[in-house]
This record gives sequence, structure tokens and C-alpha cells, in this order.
Amino acid sequence: MPHQGMHYSGPSTLKSTSSSLANALGNDPIESGPIESGPIEAGPDEAGPPPYTECPSTFCLWFSGGLPCHALIDCGSAPEHFKSHGIKGMTRAEDVPCLWSGCERIIERHNFMRHVREAHLGHKRGVGHVMLDGASTHSHSSLEFQPVQVVAMHLLV
Repeated sequence: MPHQGMHYSGPSTLKSTSSSLANALGNDPIESGPIESGPIEAGPDEAGPPPYTECPSTFCLWFSGGLPCHALIDCGSAPEHFKSHGIKGMTRAEDVPCLWSGCERIIERHNFMRHVREAHLGHKRGVGHVMLDGASTHSHSSLEFQPVQVVAMHLLV
């Protein structure tokens, strides 16, 4: 039977309360050895480029003052860009009318960027970016999903 103030922590091993607590927390330098520090590396399932770094740019077709914006945006720059359109300082549940050309949806604020990326920039969750060159199983006939150079050629003709 352990003594007063002592804990039983295994066969024929008695440790003091403070030592047992330190071991439970991993603070015993004798048993755990020196703590190594350094960058945390991603496991094999976590490797790859950060999201949205390889998304192509497209023209913003958000209507403001009766005209489309036409700024070049991509999936990564969209959150900052839409602040200039007043999409900021809102509650999560606030309704936002989508003023993108041809879109008449009303989206709750917390779903707004997902809507823009998926419906207007061609980025599908779990799939990546939708391209018209056959690189994806999804295809769209709209110019809004084509690379900027292709859209510019169509606008100049």
C-alpha cells in the first residue's frame, strides 16, 4: 500500500505526488529527455500547395453603380476584393444579395465566399478549379471560367 502523499505508478515503483504529476504532464526531463523544437512538418496526407494558389484570374462581374467591376480576381484575392464592394463588417447570418452578372441569389454572409468561388470563379470544393481544357471532369460553357487571355480575345472580337 502506498504511503501518505505518494502514488502507486506501476509495479514496485513509488513516486511522490509532484513527480507523478510532472510525469503525467510530460515534464520529467529524466524520462522524456530534452524537448526538441522546430517547424511542424505536414504529414503525407497534408502535403501540397496551399488552397487557391493555383487558381486562374478572371474578371470580377460584380455590378456596382450599374457597371461590372472588371477587376482581375482569383479565389485567393476574392475575400479582400469583395471588401471594396461592401462585403465586410456583417454578421454571419446577414443576407447578401449577389450582384454578379446574371446571378440573383441571396446568400448568408458566412456562405458568401464559397458561393463566389464555386458559382462564379469555377472552384469546386474537393475537386479544385474547373478548367475548360478537359483537365477536370466538370465543364462549363460560360466565358467566366476561362483564363483571362481567352476572355480578353473574345471581348476584343
